[in-house]
Amino acid sequence: ADSDYRDDVKKVGLPVHLVADPKWKPMVRMFVSNLEYRKNLVETVQTSVVYSKEKRVARYADVLQGFRSEMSESKLGEIDRKLSQLNHDIASLELMKKWAKG
Repeated sequence: ADSDYRDDVKKVGLPVHLVADPKWKPMVRMFVSNLEYRKNLVETVQTSVVYSKEKRVARYADVLQGFRSEMSESKLGEIDRKLSQLNHDIASLELMKKWAKG
């Protein structure tokens, strides 16, 4: 509802997903609750050489999140392949069991 706060969030590019990250939680909490801190952070992002190429906070956190997502998807694919192979092996063994009894 606060347009000034909304503008500051846009200027800083504060990712919402950082609220749950223990490493970033104190910064997010200060940004939300402390007007002076928020204004200083906005000024830093707008004027600092560090943010000259990309005007947003926590770019590294986004990169890290993307990397973790890629790794998780890769591991899930690997697990799916192993599960499929195990299911195939189980079906083969079940068939061999029927032939052995038959």
